[in-house]
Amino acid sequence: MRLYLRLFVLVLAMPRGGAAAQSSEVRVFLGYENQRADLAPSTLSAFDGLAISVERLVPPSAGSLLLDVRGGLRSGTFIGGCELVIGPCTTTVHTSNFQFLLMSGLRTSLGSQRMRLFADALGGLGYEGTSSSGSYLPVGGIDGWSPAVEVGAGADAAISPHVDARVRASWLSTDFNDDQWHGWRHHVGLSAGVVLRH
Repeated sequence: MRLYLRLFVLVLAMPRGGAAAQSSEVRVFLGYENQRADLAPSTLSAFDGLAISVERLVPPSAGSLLLDVRGGLRSGTFIGGCELVIGPCTTTVHTSNFQFLLMSGLRTSLGSQRMRLFADALGGLGYEGTSSSGSYLPVGGIDGWSPAVEVGAGADAAISPHVDARVRASWLSTDFNDDQWHGWRHHVGLSAGVVLRH
């Protein structure tokens, strides 16, 4: 995690020389993300959370470097099973799942001052944890770290000289709790928010 931060700080701190470097731009995205993901106990659940990314763009190249940080939370109540001395029973269980992602990658884009289309590829690490209350606990916890890879595409539309509106769709793959899921899980996400340009 420290390596990602050091590399990105180094990129941002690179000296700016020449006409192209003088027009380099840093974009900071702040937004909301909804992510459909496979989670116990349900097979299709939603993470809702905050998405933040920092992007360094140096024209005339259409490529840029980015650092992406996201956190999401999902909670719900369901009916579970339990065992008593006199026989089986049911109980109401409340469970919460938390997901944290730290990724970096490359983005390519095309467009004008008013509209920009982009596509990107990211890789990094994720953490997912769970907590439950009730006498029944799901078999196999999902706490732990996982590699994470993602591809995405979206658009920025200018609101003012230094502010854009953004929408982005993504496909994220993780390997959280492989002993339960027996393979990589895939998540479809949609984020929206504002981009501050400097």
